[in-house]
Amino acid sequence: MPSWFYPDIACISTKEEYGENGQNTWAGYFGMVSPPSAYPEPGPTYARTYGDSWLDIPLAAQIDITYAEWQAYGWSPWSTAGACGL
Repeated sequence: MPSWFYPDIACISTKEEYGENGQNTWAGYFGMVSPPSAYPEPGPTYARTYGDSWLDIPLAAQIDITYAEWQAYGWSPWSTAGACGL
């Protein structure tokens, strides 16, 4: 994954409803609320490994899933992307 992705998704993480406290809610760090298995690969693989709850998915794996989501749909899944200049 390209190095520019990290600061972009970090900005989104701080602006999403659950933000960086995502670990304390049922959502992922990046406001992702569907079960990880519903996202593009590697979401289903991580769900089989760690469980199908964002609470069980390590942050590095969440970033991998987020990147796959971005590759599939661009920034459109994140309503806060515009606030990050994306």
